[in-house]
This record gives sequence, structure tokens and C-alpha cells, in this order.
Amino acid sequence: MENCDGRENLKTRLWLFAIIALGFLLRAYVSAVGYYTTFDTGTVGLMALNILDGERPLFFYGQNYMGALEAYFAAFLFWIFGPSEFMLSMSPAIFSLGWIGATFLLFKELINARAGLAAALCVALPGWVIIWYSVGSYGGYPAAFFLGTLALWIVLRITGRELPAKSLWMHVLSLGLVAGLAIWTHYITATYLLTGAVLLAVYFARNRFSARVILPFAAGAVLLMICVLPVFIAYNDYECTKAGDWRISGAVMFHHLKGLLHRPLREHLFFPKTLPFLLKSFLMVILFSVAGLYMWRVKKAVDRKERYRLLLPVLFACVFLALYLPHSMASFNVSRYTIPLWMIMVSGMFAASVTASNTVLRRIAIGLLVLWAGYFAVSDIVIARSKKEDKERAMASRGQVIENAEKAGIKSVVLIGGEVFGLSGQYLSFESSGRIKIVSASHERHQPSAQAVESDDDRAFGCHVDDLPFLKTALEELGVSYGVIDGPRISLVHELSVKPVSRRLVPVGETRVELCGPAKGNAGDICDRITETFLSGPCDGKSGFAVDFGKERKINSMVLFAPDYTQSGLPRGYSISVSRDGTNFDVIRDVQCRLSPSYISGNQVFLKGYYGMLESRFDPVSARYVRVMFRTGQFRENEWRVSELLMFEETGTVAAPVSSEEVDSIVSVLRKNDVKFTAADRWLSAKLFKQFDGDGKTAHVYPCYDPIYKKTHISRIVEPVKGVAIAVALEYAEECERVIRDVYGENAAWDRIDTGHYSLLIFSGTANATADRTKLYWTGHVLLKTVGLRQEVIEVKLTQEEKGCLIP
Repeated sequence: MENCDGRENLKTRLWLFAIIALGFLLRAYVSAVGYYTTFDTGTVGLMALNILDGERPLFFYGQNYMGALEAYFAAFLFWIFGPSEFMLSMSPAIFSLGWIGATFLLFKELINARAGLAAALCVALPGWVIIWYSVGSYGGYPAAFFLGTLALWIVLRITGRELPAKSLWMHVLSLGLVAGLAIWTHYITATYLLTGAVLLAVYFARNRFSARVILPFAAGAVLLMICVLPVFIAYNDYECTKAGDWRISGAVMFHHLKGLLHRPLREHLFFPKTLPFLLKSFLMVILFSVAGLYMWRVKKAVDRKERYRLLLPVLFACVFLALYLPHSMASFNVSRYTIPLWMIMVSGMFAASVTASNTVLRRIAIGLLVLWAGYFAVSDIVIARSKKEDKERAMASRGQVIENAEKAGIKSVVLIGGEVFGLSGQYLSFESSGRIKIVSASHERHQPSAQAVESDDDRAFGCHVDDLPFLKTALEELGVSYGVIDGPRISLVHELSVKPVSRRLVPVGETRVELCGPAKGNAGDICDRITETFLSGPCDGKSGFAVDFGKERKINSMVLFAPDYTQSGLPRGYSISVSRDGTNFDVIRDVQCRLSPSYISGNQVFLKGYYGMLESRFDPVSARYVRVMFRTGQFRENEWRVSELLMFEETGTVAAPVSSEEVDSIVSVLRKNDVKFTAADRWLSAKLFKQFDGDGKTAHVYPCYDPIYKKTHISRIVEPVKGVAIAVALEYAEECERVIRDVYGENAAWDRIDTGHYSLLIFSGTANATADRTKLYWTGHVLLKTVGLRQEVIEVKLTQEEKGCLIP
């Protein structure tokens, strides 16, 4: 009898090994033939490279509800085999093999070994959606499914066996470790853990909450909390709003249920959507047949205990839907979120059906399992092969971008485009093996890379070839010379050279503004230096404003500010006309479409990002009147909105670029005066950040802003108190001083130190505003007034102990 059992166990192990091997071969084939990195998976690859360089991230860059476990395992594989796209895909693939094994253990414990093998086969040879996320390093999905399934198996062993004390302690401690790692890896594991919690609640009640049970679980809870500690750190340091965004509403839940049935669950069954009707019908027949066999198997259970065990997939589905349907993420109809529900139900139905006591039904179930798994294995191979050419084109295009950058000696690239295009820098950085930092202009996931690129004066810009004309127009509007490296998909703009100009700001008191066409607002709002007031109008080429300087001036540049810190409302197309007599106007600028915002700060040009400023520079022209008309808005917007206008006139003295010696002198002055925070422009902030970084004190300047990093959410409200300084470009200095006096009168005291290109306004006392609610607002270049009618996303309150010293 023992020999028979031994042979049976060996046979089971061989079958399990074969199933895991099939699962691995399928994943390796899909990875090699049809898979290539996306911005999500490239993020994990970049993380793995940075881990090898000594970085220790706790979470997926930019999405701090997914633990970095997958990235650490990828780093381990890189350390052994070297970094590559294939090795990156092996990190989730190997975790998915663990998921296959854990599924076998779960259903073996629940029913028997044959059930475990059937369930494991369903996971090993699933549909395309699951295979894709089994080779794509999207932040830990296979690892989460593995850990969640493993935790549920441990719960079954605890609740279904009479374990001796020592074994109970080992099981509970293992459960605490696995459950903690699961929660850290991904919140989706809560569906497994809460299902286990229901079983444990019954177990506790059955054991009358005895000390024999409570003590090991108390120790396991401590271990779980230690493993979950990174989650609490994330809640403290980041915005994790999606983690608890539930809404208990019948209408919402019904809407999400319709979406669940319409797309995610159908995608698991029918991928692609263009499957022939007969094939769809074939799959539906298999699915409903197995569902019928499953229900028959439950009905024919020998006793209540067996029936309850067979109904575990149903309990899991109920727990899953209770968590999923009220949650905001369910509105996205993303198939990967429903993988646990799909796989537990499908695996459970097959596992129960192939163990039916009726021989005929059992053979039918086995035949259906073979057809099911065989179909999905073949379809996965066919789909992978169909993507082979796409993969080759994509990899060739990416390789060309990296090769072009390396040939030109480019070390940093800022990608200009939409959010998804900007995030393509994640996989480009990874595929360059980290030799080139390629970041998004406005929504970069890796803040250290963004900060490093911000301070590189030799950085290049990258854009989709279709957007190149708009980028070039913006650079030409700024008088910036550049070189272009064309590519099949992404063009690189490099060797940017900013031409220094001599200019001074035309005083506000010497200008008068009139509205043109259907423009709306109070004409004076555009020069009142209050950020909340603005002019607006349709982008039809007929609305805008005209400025009268009171006398003829030699103007050479114009700056427009948006009503808030984003680009919203800034025009993409406009015309600038000048006149000496107010009657005859000559067009000096006729811009059809350009990138905005775009401006020059220090020695560099900045495109897009989170500073709503548009700058135009042109050859000096004598004029008393300037008229600006708007024709093109931001993408789908057909209205322009401008908060402030700054016009500049030539002074005659052209300065050289800002030298490193001047930056050093600014640092020296700030340290000598014990300045705790300096509001500076983007270029100087990046230079100062690099010098102050690592000194162990609070932030001295604004870091490169990104809304996904709470530590960059530093207030733009500036109070003129001791310890605070303003480092403003020389041409803005007098206007900043005037605005300070408008708000604080004689209450504010400061010293002004000119360093060449910059003026340092170092405050020496404590001041109270003369007008209630009026404060100073830093735009990134100049101070404006704010009446506090709107709270900017990036504003935080200052502490009383260090008021004015802006801290994260």
C-alpha cells in the first residue's frame, strides 16, 4: 500500500513538473517572439538597474501601491545573466510558475491531487491577457497572485487540519510573512486574504478563541505588520488615494458589474475580439458545460464539509466582487484587475469536475479541460507570432533613438508629448542600460532621474516626428539655435544654444491695456500682478489685447502667464503686431502653432512641464503700441486665458551666459546669510538643488515638481520673513520689489545683492501683509499677488516654527 502511494505521489510530481514546464515554455516563447517592454514594464527594468547601482525602492516608481518585489527579483536575474528584455520578462514569468505551483497546492488541499493538477493546468495555459501579464513586469501581478494563492493554501491547512502546536506556530508565522509580502506587493491580494479571513473567523469560533490559537496568531500579526510597514510609509510620503476609494452605491455597483461582464471577463475568454462566431460558441459551450458539471459536483457532495470546500471559489468570488464593484478602479474596465476572479472560478470548476465520482462525467470533464487548455495554448502561440513584426519594428525604432543619442554624446533627454509618450522614457532608459536618462517633461515616474536631467545644460529634447514642427517653432520663438537628429518615430533636438538678450521689464505704471474683439475681462487684470485675475476669449484670431506704452520703446520680448501653474489657457497660435501711431500695425510675429508653455530660464530653454509661462523673443523693434491676437488654443480648448503680461525693452548691454562661478557665489551668499529656503527659477533651482542635496537639512530650493511625488508639493506662497530669499533674474528684480511693497508696505525688510544675472532678495525680519488674505505667489520667475481665492494643488501650509522656510 505504501509503495502504491509512493508511486502515485511520484506520478503526481511528474505531472506537476510537466505542467510547470509547459507553462514556462509557453511564457518563454511569448516573451522571445511577441513581447516587448511597455512604459510600465520598462519602469520595473529601470528599477532593477537602479537596484544594482545601490538604490533601494520600496514601491513601483510613481505608483506607490505596488511593492518592488518584482524589481528586486529582476535585479537578481540581471546580476546573474546580465540585463536584457528577456531576463526582465523572466521575473514575472518565474513568479507565475510559483503561482501554478501554489494553485496546485491550494486545490490539492481543497479536494485532491487530481484537482490540483487540473487547476494548475488552467493557470499554466491560460488566455492571452493572463499570459501577457505573466511575462510583462507590470509591477508585481504574478507575484501577487502567487503570494495570495499561497496564503489561502496555508489558511486551508490551518483550518482544515488538526495541527500540533509546533506545526501550528510554523504555519501561522508563514502566513504572516506571506500575507505581509502579498499586501506590500499589491492590494489586489486583499481578495485572497479576506477570503482566508472568513475561514479563520470560523476557525477561531470553533476553537473558542483559545490561547493555543490566539498566541501564534498574535505573533503572526506582528510579522505581518513588519512586512506591511512599507505600505504605511507610502501613505505618509505619497498620495495613495486609490487604495481606499470605495463608494457603496447600488447604481455605481450595478454600473461596474455591467462593465465587468462587458469587457474584462469577455477579454479573458475572447481575445482578440475578432474571433469567429463558431469559435466563440465553442468556448462558451466548454465554459457552460464545466459550470454545469461543477454545480452537479457540488450537489452530489458526500457531506456538508465537502460541499463547503467545493464552494470555496464561490466564496472567493463573493469577496472579490464585494471589494471590486464599489471601488473606483472598477470603472476602468481593466482585465488584469479581474484575473484572480477569473482564474479561481475557472480553475475551481475544472478541479471539481475532474474529480466527479461518476466515471463518464469525470472523463467528459477531463476532455473539456484538454480542449480548453489546448485551445488557449495554441491561441497564445498564434497571437505571439502575429506580434513578431510589431516587436521587430518597435525594437529597431527604439534602438535607433538610443544609437542616435549615443553617437551625439547625449546623456539626458526630455520627452515632449502626451503623458504616455513621455513615459516611454522608462523603457528607453532601461534599453540603454541606464547610460542615458530619458525622462518625461511633466509626469516622470523616477524623481531622481528628473532632477538629474533638470540640472544638465547639455540635455536634448525628444518628440514624436509629427510634433517636431511645433517644437521647432517654439525654439525659434525663443531665439534658440539647435540641431535635429531625425528618427523613424522620435526626433532628437540637441545642441541647444540660448542667445543672451539685454532687456528690462517695461514698468506696469507706464502701460495701458485695451481689449480687442470678443475678449472678456477687465483690461487692467492682465497687468495687476494678481494671479487669480485674467483675460480670456475665443481662439478665433479676432480676440486679444492691445498695449500702449505711453511712449515709443525698443521692445524685444514678451511673456504671458497662465492663470494657474499649468499650461491651461496658454495659446499655441497667435500674432504680435506693433505700431508707432496706434493706427498702422505691422505683424512681427505670426505663429500658427507652437509648444506651450516654453520659456528660457538661466542658460537653458524649458518646454512644457508645470509652469504656465509662454515667452516670445524677437529682434528689437521701436513701437509705442503692441497688439496680441490669439488663433489656436491648447488641443481641445478653444479659449485662451492669460493672467499676466510682461513686456521687455532692450537695454543695450548683452550679458554672457551665467557662469558656474556666479552660481557658486550665489550659494556662498545664501549660506553666509543662513538662508533656509530660496525661491528661484527652474534653471537656478536645479543648480542649487545639486549643491545643497545631501547636506541633511530641509529643502533649500524647489525640487523639480511632479504631482505624483508629495515631497515636491512645496508651497508657492512666499512670506518675507527671516530665512527666506528670492533669487530672481535681474530683469525681474525691480518688479518683484514693487510687488512686495504693494503687499507688505514698510513691514518687509530685505537686502538686495546683485550677482550679475540674478538679484538675491534676502529677507531680514518678520512681516505682516497690509491687506487681508493677500500674499505673495512665486510663478517660477517672478512674484505675483494672490488673494487666496483658489488653493493650488501644490500649496501646503507652513509650520509656525519655521514659517516661510518651505519644507516638504
